[in-house]
Amino acid sequence: MCCQVSSGPYRAPELLFAPQQYDANATDLWSLGVLASGFFTSLRFEPKSSASEPGEFDWDALVLESNISADDTDRMNKLPDETIPFNVPGSVTDMDRAGTWHRMALFDSTRGEIGLIASIFKLLGTPTETTWPEFNALPAASALVFNPMSPRPIRPLLPNIMPGEPPLSPATGLDCTQDRENVIELIQGLVRYPPSSRT
Repeated sequence: MCCQVSSGPYRAPELLFAPQQYDANATDLWSLGVLASGFFTSLRFEPKSSASEPGEFDWDALVLESNISADDTDRMNKLPDETIPFNVPGSVTDMDRAGTWHRMALFDSTRGEIGLIASIFKLLGTPTETTWPEFNALPAASALVFNPMSPRPIRPLLPNIMPGEPPLSPATGLDCTQDRENVIELIQGLVRYPPSSRT
């Protein structure tokens, strides 16, 4: 089977490790989860006059946090905050200027496959025997060594999910709390390893 399917941040992690075979339905479910998350990720304003620059590569997934220098911390602080609903660069003072709002993807594919792998591992954690038993059987799984990373909660990366306050919908008066939880559970059920566990 050809593993060069899907594109950008929608590629399932198993496709990035040159599998001989894969479950096409499971890879589609992963893509659906990433697509669904895009309705709730942060928006970033890019003024028309500024040249669009690709996002910075996230070295956190490859370097132990204790090895990060002050310069690296300053660089990371200038990146968009993916946990707030709207990102406006500090250099923009006039919001009436022409520009475009862009959704920030759940995973960063701007730096190629290795960058995408690092982005996935940063959120879901480095695969272990418990989280993805079949991972080490993938042909390219041992090609790179990633520092162990713990999984992070997905909720902070979805700042445009229905606001937490008030819990009642102004239009209907219905409680939206369960709806928020259902959306998060749906995305978490699709964006996970191993492929056989996606529901």
